[in-house]
Amino acid sequence: MPSLSRLVRSVLLIALAAGDDLCSGLDSSACNDEAACEWWGNRWGCWPAKDDASACNGTSTTDEGWVEESLSYDGRERTYLVYVPSNGGQNGIMLFIHGAGQSAASLASGYQVAEQAETYGFIGVVPQGWMNEWNVDDPGGSNEVEFMHEVVHQVNADYAVPADAPIVALGFSNGAELAANLGCYDSRHIYVAHVGVNYRADSDFPSTCGSAAPGSKDGAQVDEPAPSSGCAEYLAVGENDWFIASIGTEGLLEQYTARRDELGCPEEGWNVTAFAGAGCGDRPHACYLYPSCFDLGQLCVYEDLGHDTVPSMASEAWTFLTGVGTCEGRPARPPAPPTPPPQPLSPERGFGVCS
Repeated sequence: MPSLSRLVRSVLLIALAAGDDLCSGLDSSACNDEAACEWWGNRWGCWPAKDDASACNGTSTTDEGWVEESLSYDGRERTYLVYVPSNGGQNGIMLFIHGAGQSAASLASGYQVAEQAETYGFIGVVPQGWMNEWNVDDPGGSNEVEFMHEVVHQVNADYAVPADAPIVALGFSNGAELAANLGCYDSRHIYVAHVGVNYRADSDFPSTCGSAAPGSKDGAQVDEPAPSSGCAEYLAVGENDWFIASIGTEGLLEQYTARRDELGCPEEGWNVTAFAGAGCGDRPHACYLYPSCFDLGQLCVYEDLGHDTVPSMASEAWTFLTGVGTCEGRPARPPAPPTPPPQPLSPERGFGVCS
């Protein structure tokens, strides 16, 4: 299966081959981010229609509480946005990684980072990609994973985050693969546009902690299943997202089940939780979870949503990945029957923590 970046490139090349069809019905006035508009306009000659979920944006990154920080990396001055909640952010750090063509500011608004940070007490960090992109393909290019390590180190130093506080990363589109690299997660198996992981300080690029099968980062095809990261992931996509245009929701769920089997998990039915999506800009969605397949994590599918972000993705990624169950000392694959006992519940930590 292709990586997220190869999937993005393939879909865009197909669209470009279609000529004017790519631009039909698109209007530059619908694009609410100047940097994203410039990127798309220069590269593809037209403007992407924004999903109406963007009508309910979070606070502007120019508002009180937001700070733009910078550091020198790879010979360039790189920037990242930081929001510190009123509690000082002592509950941890959450990294938000934008997609290609986006800016950090637009993603911060779409995920409602400031509002989420105040609700959950984490420091929201939104790095800016160079030229609004992340290098996730070229081993000779900029090491974006190392850049993220530098950002995390600086935030920890600046804001005295407790050493045992969780660090979670949530990426969208091109940023989803960078998030996957930060969590040592192999993204080839399930076509999603949003990937949430527990940050791992040992992650690297292109090795991805050695968890990916050989050749998965250099374009070579591999047949053997890649090992698990050993941790749970949060995965999400809209049912109308072009990431799954070739397979649909049914094919996506088949991928999810196939990955369960590759990981050696018990054959069991999934638990499904339905959400009404009542919040501003949100969507009704369903989240799937195989209870005995910790490594596989949770998959959420949003109704009537294209390639876009909604606020509940951020809140659900945080609560899931900082919940009950720890990855430390857990085997990469669950043992064969008997089924492992369920993890004890706690009001403070949910199913997917990797501490």
